[in-house]
Amino acid sequence: MDFCRPKNSGQFNGVNPNFNASAPEAVNDGPHVITSQPLVQSPPGQQWPVIKNNEPKDWKYNCFEALCSGSECCVAWCCPCMSISKTAEMLGLDGNRAFCCAFWGNAFTLAFQQRELIRLKYNIKAVEHTGCADFCCLFCCFSCTIAQSSLQLKYELLQNRQ
Repeated sequence: MDFCRPKNSGQFNGVNPNFNASAPEAVNDGPHVITSQPLVQSPPGQQWPVIKNNEPKDWKYNCFEALCSGSECCVAWCCPCMSISKTAEMLGLDGNRAFCCAFWGNAFTLAFQQRELIRLKYNIKAVEHTGCADFCCLFCCFSCTIAQSSLQLKYELLQNRQ
């Protein structure tokens, strides 16, 4: 049995209907280097707050201060999917989708991306090898780190309302 052919082999003639023989060939002029980061855009219909101070700042709370936060820490420890979902909603993203993705095993990836979004959106100082530092924080104390992200976001939202 040939697994590469469609089941209804009578309709398959071996020609790709999307192939255009008259199209110009792609020219490979060597390796390309991307020198800029992709832009993070605000969700449709929403505007991110304008940062008043261009000076990069530190996180308001460190990971272990988030342990003493009470409700944020409890939610992060007992139901990290809920914490990730709430953080996604505060970022203007789909909280239901974030909850489902976190529930089905992508919590680490979502928390990592949310942390990067918070850093970019609110001009939080990046340390050398920021990705590695974020990975280590999430790996060593996942709940502390997602509680920290949630607390930082609540702080920033309150600061921008004033």
